[in-house]
Amino acid sequence: MKDTTAHIQRERVLLKSGDVEVRLYPGTGPDTVVSFFAQNPKSDAALPNRESFVNAASNNGTRSVITILDLQWTWLSAQGVRASIVEAIEEAFEDLPRGLWVGVGNSSGASILLSMCGDLKLDAAFAIAPQIDLGPVFEAFDPRQSDWRGWLPENADVPNPLEAFSTDTQLVILHGLRGPDSAHAALCPQTERCAHFLFPDLEHNLASRMQPRGLKQRILNRLFENDMGAVHRIIVASGAIRRGETVFMPPENGWQERQKFLERTAPENEGHTVETV
Repeated sequence: MKDTTAHIQRERVLLKSGDVEVRLYPGTGPDTVVSFFAQNPKSDAALPNRESFVNAASNNGTRSVITILDLQWTWLSAQGVRASIVEAIEEAFEDLPRGLWVGVGNSSGASILLSMCGDLKLDAAFAIAPQIDLGPVFEAFDPRQSDWRGWLPENADVPNPLEAFSTDTQLVILHGLRGPDSAHAALCPQTERCAHFLFPDLEHNLASRMQPRGLKQRILNRLFENDMGAVHRIIVASGAIRRGETVFMPPENGWQERQKFLERTAPENEGHTVETV
């Protein structure tokens, strides 16, 4: 019987420094999954089981899997840390054939993923519930912003998820429309290479709702097959609408409060306007 856990046994630590840990689980083929995880020190929630995730993402050991772990919820914002991650990964793959590279992340992990699409030269990125704007403007309406900013290192270099929209990476982004995520959804630029799906009845816990049905794994597999039609069908069948196929105004008073804040501080925030979808 074929051993489908050999890649687990060949685990390599590419980088372990301070608040970040990067591990490589080598596969037998050229394709690679790059996954981003973050640990909130103030939460009792456990990180996903790494071995279970790696086994699923590796497609029976045929894909390499890289796990990037933010140990202290710093959003990998220490000076130079994201560049160090890219350097460590490039060094590990320097003499290896390169197939398709697909990134996946949830919440802050998804935000970091989007900010690093270009640096990692990802072919596709699957971002679940990412915060799109990490600037201080969002403290006016998203209480989570001021909360996590207290954990950032001094002179933080906060990642910019909007950088993903100027890359060649195929983006698949999921947002719930309840709570503050609705405004982050509205800020996603509409580009040819972005498939943006919205769940009207869900909040920030999209990933946990997808897990029991294996949706994340199914979508990941279709991205490696470059089958965006199948990606669309899987996500819509799970209760989402694709942005551009309907019109929505994000609910919640937080959005209106944010717009009032922007109007008060214009012209510094010129260009940040409410948009319909």
